[in-house]
Amino acid sequence: MLLALAAGLGISSLLVRRRRRQVRLRRAAAARVRCVTFDLDDTIWQCEPVITRAAAVFMRFLAAELPRIFSLFPTIELWREHSRAVCASGRCSAPHDLSAVRRAAMREAARVAGLSEVDTERAVRIGFDAFMRARNDVGDFMVPGALRLLRRLRKAGYQVGAVSNGNADIVKIPALARLFDFAVSPASAGAKKPDLAPFRLAFELSVCESRHEMIHVGDSLKSDVWPAWQFGVHASFWVTTGSVWSGTNKVEGKEYRFPAGIFECASLTEVEGMLVGMGILENMY
Repeated sequence: MLLALAAGLGISSLLVRRRRRQVRLRRAAAARVRCVTFDLDDTIWQCEPVITRAAAVFMRFLAAELPRIFSLFPTIELWREHSRAVCASGRCSAPHDLSAVRRAAMREAARVAGLSEVDTERAVRIGFDAFMRARNDVGDFMVPGALRLLRRLRKAGYQVGAVSNGNADIVKIPALARLFDFAVSPASAGAKKPDLAPFRLAFELSVCESRHEMIHVGDSLKSDVWPAWQFGVHASFWVTTGSVWSGTNKVEGKEYRFPAGIFECASLTEVEGMLVGMGILENMY
């Protein structure tokens, strides 16, 4: 009986030591992380409904305010074909930047419609603004758990950044503006993901002294997870909230294998739980 008791105490002592070691490792990991960056479209909000609504708003604006342009491109499909043609022709100097593409498409449409130079620049300005107001109206389509996770990270003292291939303006989204410290776009980075330039700029804008002090969260394996891991972040989270529409959805039946440092999560709530497990966030329960 004494031997059994001693053996039991030995096992308990081992479990306690193992638990303490796990806690120390989590705390060490948490101490190394200083900044968490997020993709935006299909990570923080659903992309398809936002873009679909913004495109419809833009077309109604053209019909009401710029009828000469609307008569040339009366449907969303024709406008998108026009935008692609402008890029293919080289008339857009920054095809990686969706804002530059939209302005170039507006300028070319105004030229074809026969607008004067002054009216062309006005059309570019008001047409772009009309689209962007709707583009930044994402409140109805937030991904569950996004605001909660962002708020928890901010409250815990972590720097929060956006690294997106889109052209939404975080500063002009009231619910999100105060939750992000900086935002990187293709326009500011000079390239879009999976190029590493956006991640380099995010690192430069962060308070991190090492790339390993960063974590990135995104819905695209190609544009978020793999390049962030290649860049050398502490952890790269693939949150499978992507869509077939955007081409970032998880393929059912396909087997995914990841090296250490890449984690797959079904939701931002699951990301939050893993950050708790890693010691990045405190357990609230």
